[in-house]
Amino acid sequence: MNAKIATFLEERRPETPCLVLDLDVVAGNYQALAEALPDSRIFYAVKANPAPQILSLLAAMGSCFDTASVVEIHDALAAGATADRISFGNTIKKRVDIATAYALGIRLFAFDSEAELRKIAEVAPGARVFCRILTSGEGAEWPLSRKFGCEPCMARDLLAMAPGLGLDAYGVSFHVGSQQRDTGAWDKALESAAGIFRDLAAQGIELKMVNLGGGFPTKYLKEVPTPDAYGRAITNGRIKAAAPFLRMTKEDVWRYGQNAGLPMGITYSCERGGRKPCGRCASCRDRKKASTTARSKWVTRSRSNRTDTALSFASQIK
Repeated sequence: MNAKIATFLEERRPETPCLVLDLDVVAGNYQALAEALPDSRIFYAVKANPAPQILSLLAAMGSCFDTASVVEIHDALAAGATADRISFGNTIKKRVDIATAYALGIRLFAFDSEAELRKIAEVAPGARVFCRILTSGEGAEWPLSRKFGCEPCMARDLLAMAPGLGLDAYGVSFHVGSQQRDTGAWDKALESAAGIFRDLAAQGIELKMVNLGGGFPTKYLKEVPTPDAYGRAITNGRIKAAAPFLRMTKEDVWRYGQNAGLPMGITYSCERGGRKPCGRCASCRDRKKASTTARSKWVTRSRSNRTDTALSFASQIK
């Protein structure tokens, strides 16, 4: 409890139990995460707390919103968010709810099954879709590995199917589990996402978004790492994944950061953990030939269009 809330309780002396929130703390938490992930757009999960005061504050600060229902979409719009700042992140939705969201201007939808993908195609033509993949949830106090998501190989096949259904195969999402204290938990998920990016690029489909999910913990009884620690770990994780996410263009809706200027093959996910390949471990030997070819092609494009390259990730506060 901070001094501001203590003063409020002392002066008001509420007669019944109540929840008191300090909007300055909310703003500070949002700003800390935004600064820790400067190349990202932050999506606040409305289900965490849909209080109009919180939504209005975050909308004014430029936050985007992740919604799980039509009611939450209406709440975000009423708070001042525009439709292009709202994601319908529930992977299991009623057909009528997808249609309603589409009519309200929502164009970004999550899915993790063929049935859901086909529903979106039927009532939300041309929408951007992103597929949620499974993660182990190891290290989280509340793993979500059995709740949502599909295997990466299935995600690849479903995203490859999307253009044929009239949809924009837009990206990949995952969630490493709630109250995730392991700052390295994002590494494997980013590596899986990178593989999907590469496989689809080989088929002529260029994904544009990685949704980092939630999982960033808050302090209850135990100390937790700072947002900055998570930001550094996630940045290192996407570099280790050989970063096909670097190939972004000015047409992407995600907020750009400074051009990283990194070729796609700067690392080969070296087992020794270095930023450059050691050339000795099995991972480096197996990937060197393919990664060098990809790097050469990427550098050619990058040199001719360097201002269009940027790191881009989507993230949610949960």
